[in-house]
Amino acid sequence: MKRLLVIATLAFSIAPLTHADPPEVAYRTGGPEWAKTWKVFYDVVDHEPEISTPLTKAGPKMVPAIIEAIGHKDMKRRRYAISALGLLKDKRGLDALTAIVKDESEEDYFRGDAVAAIYQIDQDLGTQLAKQYAGQGDNFKMMTEAIITKEPWLTEGATDQAGPMRTCSADAYVIDPDPKGLNVRNAPRTGSVIGNIPKDKEGTVVRLVAQNGDGGWLQIDNAQTTADKVVFDKKGWVSGNMLAVSTRGYDTKGVKLYEGGEASTVLTTIPAETQVRVVGCDGKRLQVKYKDAVGWLNEDAQCASPVTNCN
Repeated sequence: MKRLLVIATLAFSIAPLTHADPPEVAYRTGGPEWAKTWKVFYDVVDHEPEISTPLTKAGPKMVPAIIEAIGHKDMKRRRYAISALGLLKDKRGLDALTAIVKDESEEDYFRGDAVAAIYQIDQDLGTQLAKQYAGQGDNFKMMTEAIITKEPWLTEGATDQAGPMRTCSADAYVIDPDPKGLNVRNAPRTGSVIGNIPKDKEGTVVRLVAQNGDGGWLQIDNAQTTADKVVFDKKGWVSGNMLAVSTRGYDTKGVKLYEGGEASTVLTTIPAETQVRVVGCDGKRLQVKYKDAVGWLNEDAQCASPVTNCN
């Protein structure tokens, strides 16, 4: 197997060997009226799908307090407060969310969360911003592309059983930019978190065994680093938005992306060694997204290694 050379550039400067992340602050804005709500939000709820719930249950009256809190970049659980504004669908949150999207000094995943929340509140504005800032950052880029193509998992009401669950036998690698890693759930979308695939600088490969009804979520039963260290070894569900493969087709014009089966229409040719996001799976074939096209890659066109090609 040919391995891509990883070239380390020596820096002629002295930098600290370690650094501590700045502490996150539990901002409790809005005064005594919301003290109990903030207490539950920060200190009580540990089940990830429910972290936003105390804020959404408080209703529209709490929106100004949430807006003030997310204005602080060091806010504890800030992603869930941003998401709460989207779930509340209150237009008063649009200015604060838009400011996060436009601020290129913001963490990539906060910008992605903010544009998704805007899309939940105002689809026209969300789409406009997605088109304006498309291509910036990894997670933000994936989110803007999802908005532009109006992927159903972005909005409430998307069902997990829009079609039959498929069984799969394929691999992919993790592309979640969150430094805390990729959460694994016991059910698609809103299931409890049962594990975490930690971020590894050399990359992590997961084994896909099933796809849920609408293709947004994929079941895995193993995850291991490229150094063969197993970091997850039971069944669980992860968002397909956080998985990718690279294409083979080495020394050729690339690989074919099919509309359906191998005898179906060829949508386009993808250049070799191009990363494509996983949308779904069926047996050993993967449904992937390349630019504006969504189609199927045959097994011999896939490379699930994030650091090597697959010759």
